[in-house]
Amino acid sequence: MLSSQLVCVSLPFQASVLRRSQSTLVVAEHNNESLTPITLNTITAAKRLGGEVSCLVAGTSCDKVASELSKVQGVAKVLVAQHDVYKGFLAEELTPLIVETHKKFNYTHICAGASAFGKNLIPRVAGKLDVAPVSDIIEIKSPDTFVRTIYAGNIICTVQCDEAVKVFTVRGTSFEAAPASGGSASVEKLTPPPPVGISEWIEQKLTKSDRPELTSAKVVVSGGRGLKSGENFKLLYDLADQLHAAVGASRAAVDAGFVPNDMQVGQTGKIVAPTIVAINKDPEAPIFQVADYGLVADLFQAVPEMTKLLKKKSVAWLGWKKAKQGRQEREECKSATRQEAALWVHTGLRLLEGPLFPDDHRRSQLAQSWWQGRLALCLRNPAQPWLWGPQSPILLLNHWGTLGAVEEWLELEDIKTLLVPAVVDTEPVAQVRAGPHRTGRAGQLQVDRIQPLLHQAGLF
Repeated sequence: MLSSQLVCVSLPFQASVLRRSQSTLVVAEHNNESLTPITLNTITAAKRLGGEVSCLVAGTSCDKVASELSKVQGVAKVLVAQHDVYKGFLAEELTPLIVETHKKFNYTHICAGASAFGKNLIPRVAGKLDVAPVSDIIEIKSPDTFVRTIYAGNIICTVQCDEAVKVFTVRGTSFEAAPASGGSASVEKLTPPPPVGISEWIEQKLTKSDRPELTSAKVVVSGGRGLKSGENFKLLYDLADQLHAAVGASRAAVDAGFVPNDMQVGQTGKIVAPTIVAINKDPEAPIFQVADYGLVADLFQAVPEMTKLLKKKSVAWLGWKKAKQGRQEREECKSATRQEAALWVHTGLRLLEGPLFPDDHRRSQLAQSWWQGRLALCLRNPAQPWLWGPQSPILLLNHWGTLGAVEEWLELEDIKTLLVPAVVDTEPVAQVRAGPHRTGRAGQLQVDRIQPLLHQAGLF
């Protein structure tokens, strides 16, 4: 009985010792200014191994990155090595640094993101340590057991690694990003080893794009051989602009020369983990077997129609967002000075008169939602008469078209406070009658809405 009790107690104790002995070094990828997002995903994978997680930051001037990394949750220590030889982050120079760091701290695991940086560096580190690397893991079963894909993702295999130190790369899309705040890791400076000198960094030419980077984008619009030419990829660019998405391509499209190789997704290209929405006119197309959503249609008809609908939605979203912003500003700025209040209205009038809303009807619709909150702010903090042009409030009311929305926001006393200092003679009233942006019956209906309020205010 005593023996069985000892066995039951000793097993958890041994497991806890094992967990404490685990230690992982994450090689951070960065540009000397900020972390690359895949580093945060790699830290999440490292935390699942148990034990202490340290991060190595190597660069020419990377104190800012080290400070950023020290705040990441789950990181216990940040190691910093700075030297001119690390310009360009050459694997030939970084490998000796990682090996020396491992000898000093005796890590059980060394890892980096499965990006071009990590895929170039980690095999060299494994070679120097005389161990077999594990590439592109998508899951961690235990400290020595990993899941990865082979044969272009067609087979998922579980790999058990019996090396003394496990060296691997992490597929970023398979792990959540670690929280970038809330941590308090210590920062320690390292002395870099002597330069190897077998390679030299010359230059780097970057292609600028307003679209997100392919591997970190939340939405990717990807085209295949069905687009028939590189010129037709413009359909995808227009759609991607509306979705704030990256644009990718299949291997077949790249091999056909439609787009450059850096747009390739899957197989030997960049890895993404999307929710797949497929468009194909063939209902038996293989893509529908793996797609989350499918549309049987001609892409040359469906994609332009989607783009057009998204543009309309963007206009409606802009109006709602600005209305919400206006309401927030009204609440936050109740104590604004009278001069500031006047400036809001004059600024709004200049925008409404400018090229932002070239169509009168659209101008009226958007202005109604956009400037609700800001006009309310001005009425709660009315300006002095000399700060208002005598026609300013009347013009703004005309742009709104009707006063239905105004009446929901404002009390009659507020409107009177605004109009009394502004209307100095009958000219503005005559202008309201004319309706400079409304003619015919619509203009008369608008005047009918305004006149009773002017009567009650004693101004007409």
